[in-house]
Amino acid sequence: MQLPKKHTVRFVIQQIRSGGKARLRIVVYGDTLAHGHSDFEDVSSLLAALHKAIPGFDDARISLHGLEDGHVAVLFAEELELDHAQLSLLGLA
Repeated sequence: MQLPKKHTVRFVIQQIRSGGKARLRIVVYGDTLAHGHSDFEDVSSLLAALHKAIPGFDDARISLHGLEDGHVAVLFAEELELDHAQLSLLGLA
């Protein structure tokens, strides 16, 4: 059985505060993958998606910030190897 093709992507989790409301966004980009993003309304929905797509993802690697309106913070940034199914589970494919 052939293993699924992995894509090396830059995987970034952002916290965005706009209009008095905070949201979380996963952004991916790479040489062989078009830029994409997926938004989450709260930390629990983000973590649920991460754990489903990337079993064993360590929540402690994400650092939440208190932000003023109009600001963006990078909570996590790393190069990862993900297959199409993992990207789909995160709403990125």
